[in-house]
Amino acid sequence: MAVTHSMFAAGLKNVINSNLKNIGSSSTEQLTLSLLTSAYVAAVDLSTDEYWADISTHELTTAYTGSTDYAAKTIDGVSLATTGNATLLLSSTDVVFTTTGSIKAYCGVSRATSYLVTFIDFDGEQESVDGTFRVNWNSSGLIRFTVTT
Repeated sequence: MAVTHSMFAAGLKNVINSNLKNIGSSSTEQLTLSLLTSAYVAAVDLSTDEYWADISTHELTTAYTGSTDYAAKTIDGVSLATTGNATLLLSSTDVVFTTTGSIKAYCGVSRATSYLVTFIDFDGEQESVDGTFRVNWNSSGLIRFTVTT
């Protein structure tokens, strides 16, 4: 199974335009992770989707799942760092949803309910294990830009 973590084109544009500045955990510009139904995967357009409103109808909701812990989660532990003069990375702690049954989902990352940043395709719907659905971030970070010369 190949997990694909892609950046929305507009997410990169918004980074460049500083629309995604101050997104640390202690700021008012926190990143959130939302669970999305498989209906969005068929409609995902990384080149044109820009705002939460573009995908919000596909959010996995309590009405859809019958649970109360599937609401969007703030991504804690967000930090910005540079390695040398070439790499900027944004990393965070894992996001955990406690479930009362099985969950099948994909994920989208946005700045609160405004700009979309990234989309995670798990290569098919994933189910919770022992009542927990966990999104583990790569140790290299949530978003990584490497500048080469």
